[in-house]
Parts: sequence; C-alpha cells; structure tokens
Amino acid sequence: MNPAGHGPVKLEVKPNKFEKALRHDPNAGPVFGENDLYIGNHADGSAVSFSDLGQTYELPNNSFEAGSVDARTYLAGSYRFIPDNIEVFYYHGKF
Repeated sequence: MNPAGHGPVKLEVKPNKFEKALRHDPNAGPVFGENDLYIGNHADGSAVSFSDLGQTYELPNNSFEAGSVDARTYLAGSYRFIPDNIEVFYYHGKF
C-alpha cells in the first residue's frame, strides 16, 4: 500500500511507447518510461527519485492528466520521494 492508500496496480504501456518502457541510465537506478518512475542513485539518502505518470505508461485513473498533481503523486504520495524498498522483476523469453 502506498501513502495514499492505493493497492497494487498494473499500468499498461501506451501502444506507441513500447521502446521507452524501460530505460537504462548509468546515473540512476531503474527508470520506467520517460520518467514515469525514476529511481535515482543513492535513493535511500535523499529525495532524488520521482514519478510523473502518463508519459509512457497509461494513467491509473481516466480523470488524471499527465503532469498533474494527481499523476505525479499517485505512486508515492508526493512527486519526489525516498523509496523504502525497491524490487524489480523482469521477464526473459518469448512473448
């Protein structure tokens, strides 16, 4: 559960953005989309991580707009945050 009380949710990649779903940034942790979810280096020490849903991933609510406060605070309760725990999964194989 996140600070806003939202449970787990699966966010779909926008049809024209599959190539941007996961980005490698040597100066950051995992980066999903075009900064939809950005985990910065040394994320446990300062609020260098942030989320801005709606760039590459579909918004979780049809009433949200990309760049809005709702879209930016949905995952962590604030735009910038310090993650408590990070867990990343991947799929290796044919789709």
